[in-house]
Amino acid sequence: MIIIHHVVTLPRVVGTALAERLKVMPAVVVTGARQTGKSTLPFVYRPS
Repeated sequence: MIIIHHVVTLPRVVGTALAERLKVMPAVVVTGARQTGKSTLPFVYRPS
């Protein structure tokens, strides 16, 4: 049995654009195909 303890996310092409838009707008819409990281993306690039 293989147990994964730490998962590293890959850099996103839209990361910079999303970070810039989150600074201006309090909400953005993330759409896309299934299992492409839509749920993870806002947590990685949320404004500090």
